[in-house]
Amino acid sequence: NTIDNQSTIYNTIVSPMIKEVLEGYNCTIFAYGQTGTGKTYTMEGDLTEITKDDIIIGKDCGMIPRALDEFFNYLNQDGIEYSLRVSCIEIYNEQLKDLLTSDTSLKLQFYENSYKKVTVKNLEEIPGQDLIKVGKLNLVDLAGSESIGRSGAENKQAREAGMINQSLLALGRVINSLVDKAQHIPYRESKLTRLLQDSLGGKTKTCIIATVAPTRYSIEESLSTLDYAFRAKNIRNKPEVNQHMT
Repeated sequence: NTIDNQSTIYNTIVSPMIKEVLEGYNCTIFAYGQTGTGKTYTMEGDLTEITKDDIIIGKDCGMIPRALDEFFNYLNQDGIEYSLRVSCIEIYNEQLKDLLTSDTSLKLQFYENSYKKVTVKNLEEIPGQDLIKVGKLNLVDLAGSESIGRSGAENKQAREAGMINQSLLALGRVINSLVDKAQHIPYRESKLTRLLQDSLGGKTKTCIIATVAPTRYSIEESLSTLDYAFRAKNIRNKPEVNQHMT
């Protein structure tokens, strides 16, 4: 709502998940809603006070920098040795792009590992020896959920919006299938649903932040967003600690 600030949202939703990740759970938080309702602000916020050498958490910092700051605070206090890795993926026109590399020729592809989990080849690795606990935190900023007609997109932008809509429609079909307990869940319909496969109906602790606009013009999209979140709330994941033998 208009009263809660970044700190309140972080302390209520994200902070409790940080310790769970360090205990070996997978956790996912993603923002869903119409363009301009605050998804990117919520997830990233104001990054002007963040440098490569330091993270200064101002009142407008979003969930991602706050999570990184809390991770490092935990790791500096604890006597246990951790290995922390970060990856940043963009899905654009159903193509995966690694935002942390300058090698544009690198092709990222999905594959299922020996634990039946979908991972991204050439992006994620799990280091370690003997029996280790591996936790993962996914922080996802989805594209705007409005229809092409209401977005005002034309030509190339309309085609791009169409691809985005297809991904979000596929996500909606996955949510509906899980709620209806269907025998087949259409995870393979889009790159987005493949990437979020374990977060929806899998072994991950998942939270959806639904953002809406307080305007009469946006009421149709706002109701659609709230319905989307309500349906997703009925999905039952089965979280468990990851233990890998390497």
